[in-house]
Amino acid sequence: MNERIALPPAPVLFALLLLAYLLPGLVGHDPWKTEDAIGIGIVHQMLEHGRWIVPHLAGEPYLEDGPFHYWIAALTAKLFGLVLHPHDGARLASGLMMAALLALVHLAGRELYGRTEGMSAVLTLLGCLGLLVHAHETLSEISMLAGQALAWYGIALAPRKPYRAAWILGAGLVVAALSKGIPAVVAPIAVALAAPLVSAAWRLRDYLASLVLALLLLFVLCGAWLALAESRSGGFALAWWHANAAQFSAPPPAAVLGYWGQTLAWALWPAWPLALWTLWEGRLRTVEPSTRVLIAALAATLLVLPFLSEPREVYALPLLLPLALLGGAGMPSLRRGAANALAWFGAMSAGLLGAVMWLGWFAMMTGFPPTIARNFAKLEPGHVPQFSWTVFAVALAFTLAWLWLISRGERSVFRGVSFWAAGMTLLWGLATTLILSWIDYGKSYRTVALALKKNIPVGTRCIESRGLGEAQRAVFDYHAEILTQRLERGENPRCSLLLIQAREGESDNIGPGWKLLWEGRRPRDRERFRLYQRQP
Repeated sequence: MNERIALPPAPVLFALLLLAYLLPGLVGHDPWKTEDAIGIGIVHQMLEHGRWIVPHLAGEPYLEDGPFHYWIAALTAKLFGLVLHPHDGARLASGLMMAALLALVHLAGRELYGRTEGMSAVLTLLGCLGLLVHAHETLSEISMLAGQALAWYGIALAPRKPYRAAWILGAGLVVAALSKGIPAVVAPIAVALAAPLVSAAWRLRDYLASLVLALLLLFVLCGAWLALAESRSGGFALAWWHANAAQFSAPPPAAVLGYWGQTLAWALWPAWPLALWTLWEGRLRTVEPSTRVLIAALAATLLVLPFLSEPREVYALPLLLPLALLGGAGMPSLRRGAANALAWFGAMSAGLLGAVMWLGWFAMMTGFPPTIARNFAKLEPGHVPQFSWTVFAVALAFTLAWLWLISRGERSVFRGVSFWAAGMTLLWGLATTLILSWIDYGKSYRTVALALKKNIPVGTRCIESRGLGEAQRAVFDYHAEILTQRLERGENPRCSLLLIQAREGESDNIGPGWKLLWEGRRPRDRERFRLYQRQP
């Protein structure tokens, strides 16, 4: 009865923790703004219009991403099409890619340091704040991360098995490149080339040959895809190259550096303090070859970040891999006091936020406390909560399992990272059960899209649009099969209908000759949509 839970968890408990982290949130809700909606829109174009080679969004080529993740998502959507909506089936691809990512991080950590360090790296990654939501979206960055993890594993394996590592590294580079293009492979290629300079373990003739083989695999397979895409859509290869080059910019201004400083501080927690501990703890002795390579990986990945032309939080995800591996390496030597402080902070944070979710759910169901119930209703006006025994039972199971772990977990240096991973799992589990319908009500565009479709005159063949965002184009196509000809592209189609997206209070400035047919928006958004008809 008094037996404590070993930390890091035993394999069966560890597997249950991974499933509890990965599965919730993949199904049961509409596409959400922004990244999830765009991904679902691209998958929809593949499934409904056969655009498998060149990713398309709402009828137009989408050059920011490669097709790999959407191939997997389209296949999972078709495979589970009899039991799941297409958007739910497509999100299962993210679950598969996340499972592969976690497995590869474990393998890389085990190859670089040992089995315990590999498991610690996975727990560190699961606890990172910036990964939680994105891990459950239809997002090409998830496949990119899996490809990069495969590449890091290949580099780690190279001193011991160089030719097997060549195929692994090459496959990782291909997956990363076909997911997010050139920026995704800059850091892995740079580290692979620099590894012999960083450590003698990689100064092998066989390593150089394996590196050539890996790069050849990258150029052949990605080149084959580009050639096939060019044959289907003339000029695509050049447009793809320009789009990738445009992702890089001149040296960043101070404002961009400030944005990244703030974003990385929370998105990479707790990986970055654990990685710093690894470096600090090893400062008085010779740095291990594995640590040198990870430092190079971290530096190369970090160097790319500020030179990306559009700073977005999702672009920080590649930093999680070297940071998690470094953090996992220092876990066995972590001071007991620091581990207990991290465990206490993680348990208190997860417990407090979890209690808030339970209280919010109870207030929505019962109307008590009235102030909290009114606040939830004010945030999402029109939402009607529905009680579900299944939702209640699953949420209760998450809560009890978390309480069991933190109350019975042994006193160990692994408590901190284990409690953080369990805390993130608890919060995501409660968010995707207790308040999922409330979140979905505020993030779904289904009602707006169907209302727009209802107000389009029968027989309309052409709709112009202005200011329509990528996510909105995707969901209007997915929910209502509405495609527009964007005025931003410099076209002058002279359609009979004009759809405008703008912020509340902004003038549409369309001039005379137009009649307002419809206006709509999501309940809480300041963005609104107006549909006009050209008058004869």
